[in-house]
Amino acid sequence: MTVLNCLLLLAPLTFQQPPQNPAQPPQPQAGPAAPVESAHAKGEMRVEISAILEGRYRYFDAASERKPEMRIQFRVAGDKIGNVVRYGNLILEEALDETGKSLVDASQITPEMRAQTRTSTLPADRLRETGLLLVARADASERKAQKLSKLRGTVKIVVADKHEEVMIINPSQYSGSQLASDRLREMGVSAEVVAPDQLEKPYQPNRSIALRFSDDNRIRKVEFFDGWMRNVRSRAANVKDKEGRPCMLYSVLGGELGDDAQLVLHVFPKIEAMDLPFELKDVALP
Repeated sequence: MTVLNCLLLLAPLTFQQPPQNPAQPPQPQAGPAAPVESAHAKGEMRVEISAILEGRYRYFDAASERKPEMRIQFRVAGDKIGNVVRYGNLILEEALDETGKSLVDASQITPEMRAQTRTSTLPADRLRETGLLLVARADASERKAQKLSKLRGTVKIVVADKHEEVMIINPSQYSGSQLASDRLREMGVSAEVVAPDQLEKPYQPNRSIALRFSDDNRIRKVEFFDGWMRNVRSRAANVKDKEGRPCMLYSVLGGELGDDAQLVLHVFPKIEAMDLPFELKDVALP
């Protein structure tokens, strides 16, 4: 063994340490991702088609019969969809398949069906995500039809960005007259308490109250409370007076509408009501 080899064997072993990374500055934490705006919440207010279901039935029992039918789901979409507070019936005035068969009878559409609206219970975020989905019924198409050549109709919607609460103490005292409220008067809204004997079917004044508003579209919700401001559940029903004029009958479910009862009206100070016409062509059938 050479002297050089001996020196190498006797030399202490050393290990090269890996270079240390320099201290890194703290990285900023990413916040929650911004929500992606749905395409249903963009553009002008419009009516689109969303889905079609067509059903055909065959019964081998002569006593049972169900006509073939079609259900068409429409979507109301646009930049104001998140502010929709009320909506009406989807009025399908014309529906033709490609053979020329008419699938709806427009003579069955009444003025009440065109004018009626109901409160939207969907939150604004859900409306912006999915749009407002409405379903219309029609007759089934001819078997050989591959598409609907025309769908024409309209739907009424009401948009608003806020509402106010107006309290009326002992509303039954105004039976046969208008509710007394300066704030309602300032907002241009009136509410009449229809007397019990003015309805086709009179009601018990301590358990129910009939209200007729100057514009139903301005009303978001009607609530009742007792003298301790405890909510009193109620049920609403569309009724008519002896002259055939519509109004709403509210019946409390437990408790009474005594002198200490409180009526709270949720009112939209400003609204925008619009009729959205639509005409769709060459819609593929399932």
